[in-house]
Amino acid sequence: MIRWRRLRESLYNPQANPLVFFIAAFCTGISINATSSLLISPLAKDNKTPALLIAIAFGIPALFALILITPGVLRWWIGDKEFSAAIHRARHHKGVIAIASIGPGIDTARKAIEYHLPQLEKAWLICSDGGGQSSKPLALALKVELESTINLPPDIIELVPLPVNEFEHPEAVKNAIEKIYENLPENFSEKDVIIDLTGGRKLTTAGAFLAGLPKGRHLEVINPKGTGANGQIIPDDPVEIDISFSLKKAGPR
Repeated sequence: MIRWRRLRESLYNPQANPLVFFIAAFCTGISINATSSLLISPLAKDNKTPALLIAIAFGIPALFALILITPGVLRWWIGDKEFSAAIHRARHHKGVIAIASIGPGIDTARKAIEYHLPQLEKAWLICSDGGGQSSKPLALALKVELESTINLPPDIIELVPLPVNEFEHPEAVKNAIEKIYENLPENFSEKDVIIDLTGGRKLTTAGAFLAGLPKGRHLEVINPKGTGANGQIIPDDPVEIDISFSLKKAGPR
């Protein structure tokens, strides 16, 4: 789905994919020349228009138009989506994306990593970087702690720092997680990774939730189990959220 959106964007935005944009511009130029020839041909003595010329003149614009409108056509034809959610004890995953919060909230990131240890091969810690409210030092301390106490290899936990303003922006958080999915290890698929929504501020959580909505991705949340002797919150085992999509044919409007 991500690649399809980028392909569509590349037809009019050279920054999305310069090569695709160049090819589209080149083909459009050929199409314009072919169309000009078709307009001139009725004035010529020999009015035999080659079929190939017609195909180029009208086929290329039609192809580009189809690429641009296909998602909209599908939404119109299929109708509305209905959403439902079910929760259950989280399954162990090979990869976990967690949010490192400032203060005691870092404990939920620790819990997410420790819970998935039976299968864990990679963990990404999204943290804020810069300013007085940075959670990067806590994320780094957690990485060092787990590597020393349970002999976790140093390449398992990877920090994903975001500037403080982006850490609290849903779209920036969503994009950071999308990059993680785009660069998964070779032996990973999207279903091997789960996003923990617990840490961070509400806007941070919103961005993580949006990143986990596409079909095949998994989400979890950690609820408090109780409080310790000194009043700190004890996190419970993660609960996985299964979001189901059902399609309902749109009726007459």
